[in-house]
Amino acid sequence: MKRQGWVLGLLGVGWVLLTACGHRYPIPPRGEGLTLTDSTFLRVQVLDFPSDTVRDLLFGDGLYVLTQRALHKLYPDGSPTPAVFGGLVDPTAVAQDRSTGEVYVLDRGLQAILRYPPDGDSSGTVVVQDTGWVDPRGLAVVNGGLIVTEYALHLLLRYDPDSTGQFTASPDTLAREGNGILNVRNPWGVFPDFSGQIWVASSGQHWVEHFTASLPLQNLLHLGDSTGVGGADTGVFRHPVDVSGDLLGRVVVADSGNRRLQMFSPDGAFAQMFGSPDSLAPLAVLMSPDGQKVWAGFVGRVERYEHPSLPGNPDLPPEYGGGL
Repeated sequence: MKRQGWVLGLLGVGWVLLTACGHRYPIPPRGEGLTLTDSTFLRVQVLDFPSDTVRDLLFGDGLYVLTQRALHKLYPDGSPTPAVFGGLVDPTAVAQDRSTGEVYVLDRGLQAILRYPPDGDSSGTVVVQDTGWVDPRGLAVVNGGLIVTEYALHLLLRYDPDSTGQFTASPDTLAREGNGILNVRNPWGVFPDFSGQIWVASSGQHWVEHFTASLPLQNLLHLGDSTGVGGADTGVFRHPVDVSGDLLGRVVVADSGNRRLQMFSPDGAFAQMFGSPDSLAPLAVLMSPDGQKVWAGFVGRVERYEHPSLPGNPDLPPEYGGGL
C-alpha cells in the first residue's frame, strides 16, 4: 500500500483497543525499571561544534555527528577522522546499514537520501529522490528498507529496493496522522532496534511509539501519556525529538521540551532521568548497544554520559560501537 492508502483493518483494531481498554495503546508500568537508580549517568565529555547545531548521532566503526552543515566522523577520543561526506546541502538525519556498513544521509535541501561508504566520498550516491517531501526529519535502515519521518506532512514512509536493488520511487505509508492504532503527528527521530522493529518520536503528540517496521503494522509499546498533551512528570514528555536503545531493549528519549533525557526499561517502565548540567534542550540522542554510554546533541555541542558503576565494553564488534 502506498502513501495514498491505508489498511482499514487496522482502524478497526485501533477502535477496539480504544473502546475496550480505555487507552488506545498499551501503557507501560512506572517503576524502578533499570537497576541503576543508586546513581545516574554523569557527563564525562563535551565535544564542541561552534556556531552549528547537532541534528543526529550514529556510531559503528566511529562516532558520526550530523550537524546542519556537515557529517563528521570521529575517533573514539572525539578527534576528527579524515572521512569526508560531500554533496550535502541541508542534512537532517543519518543512518547506517548494519549489514554492509554503508552510511545514508537524509538531505532536506536536496529532497534526497544519499549513500556513502563508511569513510565517505566527495559526493555520495542519490538512492531516493522524493520531491513530495516538505520537511523530512528522521531516517532509519531496516532489513534493507529506508524509513523516513515527514514532520510537516505527519507521515512515516518506507522505501524498499526492487529486484535490481534500486529503491522504489513511491513509498509505502506506514503511518499518518489520525490512523487509529498508530498515530503520528510531527514525527521526528526514528530508531531501528536490534530486533528489526522501530521506535518513533511523535513530537506533536508528546509520545514515543514502538512498532513493527512493515505492513501490517503492530503497535508494541507506548511511552508517554495517553492524552497527547504531554507534561513534565517522570515518564511523560514535552516535544520528544529522538530515541535510541541498546541490545537489551532499554531506550533513552530526548525529551527536548523538558530539557532532559529519560531512560526506560525493556517493558517501558520509567528508569531514570538525567541531562546536560547546563540545562540545554537535547536535539538528538544515542545509546551504546551495551547501554553503558549515552551521547546527546545540542546547539553547538555533543555531550557524552556514562554510568559510574558500569565499565565500558571494548569487546563489542565495531558495528555495535565496540571500543567507543
